[in-house]
Amino acid sequence: MAIDMIEVVQKRLNLPDIQKIAPDTEVASFKRPVTISQVALVSVMAALYKLTRTTQGCVALLLSGKNDNWLDLEGAYGKYLPEIIDIVAGYGIADPVATEQLLRKIANASLQIMHEELVDNISTESIKDIMLAQRHNILMYTPEDLHLGKILNDNVLDVPVSKMGGPVSNLVH
Repeated sequence: MAIDMIEVVQKRLNLPDIQKIAPDTEVASFKRPVTISQVALVSVMAALYKLTRTTQGCVALLLSGKNDNWLDLEGAYGKYLPEIIDIVAGYGIADPVATEQLLRKIANASLQIMHEELVDNISTESIKDIMLAQRHNILMYTPEDLHLGKILNDNVLDVPVSKMGGPVSNLVH
């Protein structure tokens, strides 16, 4: 059963409501309509998605515990974590220390939820599968001006057409 990890984490951590970003309304004049918690949430989920595309990333994730925050792993943000903290903090005009704490809190909750969902079948393949099912939701909630694709080397995150749903759009990306 596929869950919407963004929604589950948002509710578990009692974060403010999040909203989908419509690809046809995301233009230069579109002012940042989302909260810093939404930006932090999609930033963490995008890193988790990217990390879980490889077996090596899944193994590193399985070996990481709650105290070994996986955001620091090379397949996630690694050395770019300070940059993403600054970007997210700037998006919401927030303190970088508080932003990092929020990102790590979301990361820990995401990992815990993943373990709960996969408790009977935790493997590299099940981790890949659960996160592959999250891809569309990540795209639907990610503001284009966040430019996560540049940092994660995944341009699909930054292309407005990627946020569109439907069979043709799904074939394209």
